[in-house]
Amino acid sequence: MLARSPPARHGVDAILNPYDEHDLSHDDDDSHHATATSEKPKFYMEKLHCLLDDCPADIALWNADGTAFTVLDAPAFERRVLPLYFKRIKFDSFARQLNSYGFKRGKKRHGHIYEFQHPQFRRGERDQLPTMKSRMGAPDTQETLQTRIDQLTDVTETLKAEVDAMKEMLHMLLQKKLLKAKQRQRAASRDD
Repeated sequence: MLARSPPARHGVDAILNPYDEHDLSHDDDDSHHATATSEKPKFYMEKLHCLLDDCPADIALWNADGTAFTVLDAPAFERRVLPLYFKRIKFDSFARQLNSYGFKRGKKRHGHIYEFQHPQFRRGERDQLPTMKSRMGAPDTQETLQTRIDQLTDVTETLKAEVDAMKEMLHMLLQKKLLKAKQRQRAASRDD
């Protein structure tokens, strides 16, 4: 299990707790809620930047030019990395959340490898983060529908492969059982 916590050098403390603990002035300020709500996308993207900067390279990393990131091991990412930054989140929920911010997900490659790209989300360019907005509640766009179709296609292909593997296993077991039955029948006929 990954024991380290995200280093403060990327401002994670400020992201998780945006107020100085000695500054209590926000308690009486009614505008705090509106500000916090508008800051939420920025905080989410900032946490994602920190996550990628600190993540072990065998689990997730930026691509060479910093225009996308790849999750190389989705189960390990869900188990070891996501809990450090987000509460109780599964990888599929994480991917849906990215989709709601307009990230494009590449086709799943080799089982648990996923690539995500957004034109405003680049390595070292945090100044673009405030302009990124969640599209939650917005009507489905063609892009979102295509992403869902791609996800369902991936699931369907996986299920088909599992069914084919089970059929093959069942066929082999039946062949073994038939062979054993024939061997017993031969042994019984020799004894007679």
